[in-house]
Amino acid sequence: GRVALWLATQFDRMLDFCLEHCKCCESMMLYMGAPLVVFGVLLIVSVIKIGMYDVLPLVVTPYSFVHWVHIMWAMLLSVNVLWNYYMGVFTDPGSQYSDHYKRLCKEAREMGLLQEEQDQRQQQQQQQQQQQGGGRRRRRQHSSSHQEHHSYWNNRPLMPWDWTKC
Repeated sequence: GRVALWLATQFDRMLDFCLEHCKCCESMMLYMGAPLVVFGVLLIVSVIKIGMYDVLPLVVTPYSFVHWVHIMWAMLLSVNVLWNYYMGVFTDPGSQYSDHYKRLCKEAREMGLLQEEQDQRQQQQQQQQQQQGGGRRRRRQHSSSHQEHHSYWNNRPLMPWDWTKC
């Protein structure tokens, strides 16, 4: 638990540094995305193939009733894993820098679901904690160029591989 949390925070810090100081990292990750997705699908399919065609015949008698029950169960789980992987890859994570997010916050404030006073109180509490040195992890304040970069990225024209083209 603690080791995984530590690794996640270190990776997050490294990613923040790369995105802020190295413009090539973002484009590199963009172009590596599709091959990594294909690699993930190939790994999943190879595990399915090995399990169903190589291991299962060693465990149960081939073409028996139990064998077909196992095959059907494996097919169900395989489709489920592939579907969840597909949805994980093509679901937009959203962003606090995008215009759509800002518009949703504005609509929520107008409806009374999100109040600016609560936001301001939370920001004041966070600033007090940072000034007092409280909190386990202090986030670096992003420069305006970093926010402009994210603003461009979230509002960029659609590319052929974007999920919204589906």
